[in-house]
Amino acid sequence: MTDTRTLENEVEEIRWKMYEAYQSSKNYEEILKVSQQLDHLLNEFTCPARENSQ
Repeated sequence: MTDTRTLENEVEEIRWKMYEAYQSSKNYEEILKVSQQLDHLLNEFTCPARENSQ
């Protein structure tokens, strides 16, 4: 199980990667990929019991 602080750091790191991808390349496939990673982490952060049951 990932602790909350580590998960928060991962969310911020991925959020920044998404912002950089948007600002620099406008490569929408890359932005979508990073966005999906962020969605997964946010779901894990907000619903930890659901992630642990999978």
